Amino acid sequence: MENNRPNHTLGRYALLHQTVFAVALAVIAVQMIVAVEQLQVSLWWLIPAALAGWYTADASSGCAHFVLDYVKTRPNTGLRELYFYKGAKGTADYLKLRDRAMSQLSPFEKVAFDFKTHHKHPGALAQRQTLLVILPTLYPITLPFLVVISLIEWLLPGYSLLAWMLLAHTIGLTFAQHAHALSHLREPPLHGRILQKLGLFMTAKKHSSHHQNLGINFCILSGWADPLVNRIFRFCKSRGWIYLEGLEPIP
Repeated sequence: MENNRPNHTLGRYALLHQTVFAVALAVIAVQMIVAVEQLQVSLWWLIPAALAGWYTADASSGCAHFVLDYVKTRPNTGLRELYFYKGAKGTADYLKLRDRAMSQLSPFEKVAFDFKTHHKHPGALAQRQTLLVILPTLYPITLPFLVVISLIEWLLPGYSLLAWMLLAHTIGLTFAQHAHALSHLREPPLHGRILQKLGLFMTAKKHSSHHQNLGINFCILSGWADPLVNRIFRFCKSRGWIYLEGLEPIP
């Protein structure tokens, strides 16, 4: 069972993260209103633009997923010992080993290691706080995209459909890992069940195919782009760009 210590909580910066997330949601709401007001074509065009943004978000999540799954870890960081640790995860020995290993990693390396351990303990993701699951995308992805969308709406008001598509893309990427977490719940909350029935979030059945074969179906938002991403993965693999042993930390 995954331990619930500081790296599985928002920690001392919880208020900051919560505030930034709330501001981001408020900015998204304002940008949606502005995009609709600037629209120069029928409102019906918002639907295909949103679907296109959701598709590209799903494809992006899939490509990021296989990169994180297979990227090499740095040797001599203690990650392999942590990955194959045999004892209880709450012991002082494990926590000391974990803290020492994590102190050597960049934010990207921490996320990559988290994806690798997810294959051993898939259900642990669904037990984390929602904002903690979203956090790895909030700062490096959500906020920069919101700046770009603001610039488009300010400088290029005639491109409101592009802004709308990017909004859907940004929302999808922001909540992709949340959709992933919900796919590991037997009984998702009401909003999760609705989004899964609409096809906007992937279901447990759909995502289970990836855990049965770690070389396919990497998309974690809706799964719409799995056929495309599977082709991209096979192409990268055929070129020798995929380090197959990277699924586990290297010695």
